[in-house]
Amino acid sequence: MWIAAAALLTVIALVGAGTTLGYYAQNEWASRQSLPAPTIITAPVPAYQENTEVLMPDVRGLDEAAARQLLIDAGIPAGNVTTTTEPAAGAEGSVFDQSPASGTANPEGVQLVLAAEARMPDIANMNGQQLSVELQKLGAQVEIQQRYQAGATAGNVVASTPATGEALPDEVILVVAEPGSSVYLGNLDAVSSGCSTGAVSLNGKDFQNSLSCTAGSREANKYEWVTKRAADQLTATVGIADDDDADGRAKVDVFADGRLVSSVVAAYGTTVPLNAPISGALRISVVVSEVGGEDTPQAVLGDARVVGSTDAMARIREN
Repeated sequence: MWIAAAALLTVIALVGAGTTLGYYAQNEWASRQSLPAPTIITAPVPAYQENTEVLMPDVRGLDEAAARQLLIDAGIPAGNVTTTTEPAAGAEGSVFDQSPASGTANPEGVQLVLAAEARMPDIANMNGQQLSVELQKLGAQVEIQQRYQAGATAGNVVASTPATGEALPDEVILVVAEPGSSVYLGNLDAVSSGCSTGAVSLNGKDFQNSLSCTAGSREANKYEWVTKRAADQLTATVGIADDDDADGRAKVDVFADGRLVSSVVAAYGTTVPLNAPISGALRISVVVSEVGGEDTPQAVLGDARVVGSTDAMARIREN
């Protein structure tokens, strides 16, 4: 009997507690519902304080971390800075360009262009000035040196540091072919020469500075000049004079310090170009021999000249 009474009392207690808790929870919810909702006000925060001038620094050449730190130190908020990448000379990841320019007051936004790896372009048949402009656009400082190179087009690049395909550094050297200069062969010191000089007509064309060298009938005749290791090439137009024997033919061999470098045959009524490489030669020899026939012809070297750099030709003129 007493057990049933205890159970009844427990149920009554639980019901009472639940009623009380429900009452308080309802009152708390009602009180919160009666409070007004908070109002959120958004106000722009100025990037720069009023009457304060912050100048954009020059961060080109710095790595990204150093550039960002310098901008912060100058008073430019970090959130104002964005980055892009482009192929450029120099260390990869360094600042290649910036916007705005240094000295700009209170920049609203700063863009840094970071260098991605660039390669030295192919220099073949490239004009030196045009290539220099392209490299400078990539941020490289370009030094142009001139050098005579036989057969190269004046103004074209003949060598570079770095070489084609190598990583592009901050500083580049371009070696550009210079036009060069020349000296007529007849004006050089002759070791042994019986060639006559003057104007000669070959196949209807006049050559004002020509050498007429007699061919040897039994043995070849040899004519020599000192070139002082200064010339790179001997050029001439070779033939038989228009007023000479129409049947005459002569072989012309050119030697540089005893080494055969070119050989042509002079014939009447036609001409043949002579281009003999003589770089580094102390002296050159022209050996003329008869090719058939009974008469002894004269091989004419029309406007024969040695060609080299401007400085080298100045030295070779010194007697």
